[in-house]
Amino acid sequence: MIELHQRPQNWLTKLWNLPRVLEGTRVQRHDPCGFCQSRDAETLAAVDYWDLSENKIVKCLNCGQMQLDPMLTREQMELGCKAWYIDQQIHTDIHGQKKGFKGAFRRGVAFAVLLKKKKIFPRTMLELGAGDGYFARGLQYVFPQLKVTCVDIVPEVMDYLENHHGFSTIRAELESLNAQEHGTYDLVVARDVLEHTSQPMTVFKNIHQVLNSDGYFHMVSPNGFEDMWGFYARNQLSKKPAELLINHVSYFDPYSLKLLLKPYFDFETWCIQDLKGVLKRGVGRAVIAEVACAPSIKRSVQKTLEQETQLNQLLSITPEEVLKTPSGYAMWADFKENKRLTLNADTGVGRNIFALLRRTHQ
Repeated sequence: MIELHQRPQNWLTKLWNLPRVLEGTRVQRHDPCGFCQSRDAETLAAVDYWDLSENKIVKCLNCGQMQLDPMLTREQMELGCKAWYIDQQIHTDIHGQKKGFKGAFRRGVAFAVLLKKKKIFPRTMLELGAGDGYFARGLQYVFPQLKVTCVDIVPEVMDYLENHHGFSTIRAELESLNAQEHGTYDLVVARDVLEHTSQPMTVFKNIHQVLNSDGYFHMVSPNGFEDMWGFYARNQLSKKPAELLINHVSYFDPYSLKLLLKPYFDFETWCIQDLKGVLKRGVGRAVIAEVACAPSIKRSVQKTLEQETQLNQLLSITPEEVLKTPSGYAMWADFKENKRLTLNADTGVGRNIFALLRRTHQ
């Protein structure tokens, strides 16, 4: 059992006694923990994943990590993921879409600048769930010779990455990633993707395997305490299921995650970014209606999928429209993204875990 009582503290965690102790009803899980395989857990919240599945969010009593239980099936995850993508895109106009692309590009540039400062110069990169591809284009802005390969399971996304950016692609589940089939790389990037995996420890071990000796792994994932707080607050306020539309199935306790990853990685950077939620709104500390997720209405996946034809206009944005940059852009991106107020991720306070890890020689 992981000793979570040894979690580091600072002035903020002491002021509000954070992260909150999440209490629920003790249960035996339907599916074993995707981190440690234990079935001993506490139920923290009830959720409905669209109109596809009724689930609980449970906390493992052995390792402290939180997940959906029972876990979504592959079919449920694919249907819900596509419906979520369609719903988000049709409610974002061309201006908003372009702004999102430019933000991803800027963050890629800033991360590349961070690597250069640490004297890290990757030649090959594997991005897991690359999305629109502009984060990787940001790295190529700083490292023009960087060869990018992307992993995804959606053929339309893979076609987009190949045709718009010229990236190589691999169709594979992250749980089946391996060096024999998929090669090895200087840098593996997983931004906003690991929370979608049902077997995170398998994925982390696979990432270790596909890294070259002295290779680096960069991850950004939501802090589980904030990511699941809306569901927990809804459960505490009304005992009714909350609506879950995005397929986040794993909710990371950063301190426990660090202990689980130590055999595989050395920690170069391990912090949490974005404290606005906890400071201004009470996310992660206040059980109030303002931070609670909406009650479930079992929203229809099929009706959302029928709106797919409205997406065509969004695919008309070209890389040339996004990649125009003024002189000094890398310096500005570095200031914008790398000078933020951060906390040690072990504290479990803040929105996003930001990590740069180096492969160990085990």
